[in-house]
Amino acid sequence: MVLGLLVLILGLFAVYKILYLQTRLDSTAYSLVSAASRALVANGHVKSYHQDSAEHLMVLAKPSMPAELDLSKLGLVLEMRFFTEDQAEVITQRAGNECQIEKPIESLAELAPTSHSRVASLEGKTANLYQVTVCVSQPLESVSPILKWLELPFPTKLQSQAVAIGRRYSA
Repeated sequence: MVLGLLVLILGLFAVYKILYLQTRLDSTAYSLVSAASRALVANGHVKSYHQDSAEHLMVLAKPSMPAELDLSKLGLVLEMRFFTEDQAEVITQRAGNECQIEKPIESLAELAPTSHSRVASLEGKTANLYQVTVCVSQPLESVSPILKWLELPFPTKLQSQAVAIGRRYSA
């Protein structure tokens, strides 16, 4: 009876921790893709990203995670899709632990609008796309070692993806 109650309470605690972490991942992915779509494109620059952009976003992601999380298990993937001279260019950068991308940015290409503006410099230009994937491997391992004892089928990886349309059209 007591053991069953202990397993139930620990199971509920683990579910709460998983849901809390998933919400943090969702919020962080959304914030980072919003920052990437705004800050990675500088006015008048041909190269609209830095080679360490994913590392810079990882620095922003770490404080958003729960304090008890082992940050060495945190990973990030930044995907950027630019359309230049009738050709799409996809840049992928990774930081931290390995993340698997469920839906690559190229499969989301139809989300990028093409301008039908009568302004000659915008006509036919396609907007940039940005996608950020944030993941955590073994999410409960660093929270409480006693949860390993339960041997319940907890997830071994949590992740969240967010995509944003860039605010500028490729020139």
